[in-house]
Amino acid sequence: MRKYESVLILKPNVPENIREEIRKKLSEKISALKGKIVSLSVWKDLARFYFPLQTTGAGREKYYEGSYWLMIFELNPPSLGELKELIRLEENILRNLILRSDE
Repeated sequence: MRKYESVLILKPNVPENIREEIRKKLSEKISALKGKIVSLSVWKDLARFYFPLQTTGAGREKYYEGSYWLMIFELNPPSLGELKELIRLEENILRNLILRSDE
């Protein structure tokens, strides 16, 4: 098991019930992959960006602010691809970054 840190940027207009669903999806997926979430918290709510973020796909929208989440978790390296795929398919997540956390 390796320790990872992830920063997720969510759209600013996501209601609280959808945010809870995203938290639940992430925790269930990591548990299904035999991993463990150490912490999942809102790092900064509705922070303005220095430059607009644009969504991909047909309905391209620009966002000037978003909510930053910090997630620290442990997972086996071969299972990381499945978690990345879940994050990529979640339409309310604008950007994400997953880094290995060395102690």
